[in-house]
Amino acid sequence: MDRNQHRRREEHAVKDVIQGRELFSLEVFGNSIQGTCHLPQDESSNEGGSLAHHKSTGILIISGLLAPRAGIGDTLVYWADSLAKDGYPCFRFDLPGTCDSTGAPPAELMSFISTGSYEAATVEIIKQIRLRYDLESMILIGHCTGAVTAMFAASSCNDCRGLVLLEPFFHLFPPVATKSRAALSDWAASNRLGGILSNIFDRLKELRLRLRRSELPGNANFPLIKRWKGLASAGLPILILKVPAAKAVGAKPRLGEFDYLAYVTGLGGSRRCVDIKVIEGTTHSFADLAGRTAVRRYTESWLAEYFPQATVKRKLPQDHNVPIQPGASLSTESLVTVSPGD
Repeated sequence: MDRNQHRRREEHAVKDVIQGRELFSLEVFGNSIQGTCHLPQDESSNEGGSLAHHKSTGILIISGLLAPRAGIGDTLVYWADSLAKDGYPCFRFDLPGTCDSTGAPPAELMSFISTGSYEAATVEIIKQIRLRYDLESMILIGHCTGAVTAMFAASSCNDCRGLVLLEPFFHLFPPVATKSRAALSDWAASNRLGGILSNIFDRLKELRLRLRRSELPGNANFPLIKRWKGLASAGLPILILKVPAAKAVGAKPRLGEFDYLAYVTGLGGSRRCVDIKVIEGTTHSFADLAGRTAVRRYTESWLAEYFPQATVKRKLPQDHNVPIQPGASLSTESLVTVSPGD
């Protein structure tokens, strides 16, 4: 039995165990990429992998850092299942060198991701999935560092038609914090005097920002911002979902921090198509009920507006205890106020 026959037998076995899901394996630049496909209701793939019905728009979900393709608390599984029920074939995968995929993990992960080093592999994965499942186009959903990879990939992939960015960032991170720096941060957070000194430090940084005006700081990820500008200028629909930063309100950064989000949403001219939503009462991972539900509902609303899928056969569910206000477009924020205990 050759390798392809063995792979097909494994995939059919998974179909029998979990209805609506299939495992897939791709060869990308010498690495074996492992992934999971969530099929729309009443659809299945044939021997070659393509969907049995019409061409459609697929969704590729990219996890953050070294998180597995299931996401923290199976959050990505929940989103993929939900969006597949709306008619969108969804795909999760492990990046090269992580989890079930082969390859050497990068020595300096943050630097590797921030410079777009996963771009080529992600573009190749998009192309292979689109051809294998006979998709018309792809939408990328990325969380944290996955959002950075999604932006780099979208800028060099004609198959990408939209972006959903969860907690994206546009700056470079310093080297790993030392123990003394971490201890100082903990002390400032738990000590009254430390809190006062921290607030004074924030105000000094705010003063420095005012003197610099709109000039980008030295930690800006200039290559990424350039890619963003190209995407926004082309009118690519982009949805940004974020939680309030520590000691901050809404989409604004902490006092003394540069407002990258305001800066990038000002790029792209009249063609830009960017929606920003702020979700309160959850955490960076969106792994609790409130966070993952709000992300799903905002994404469904955005998809229905920009990428209505002909296969959608169900009414979007209404969740209790998660009130969501109608979204606004560019330069506005919609707040989802939820209780962490819901």
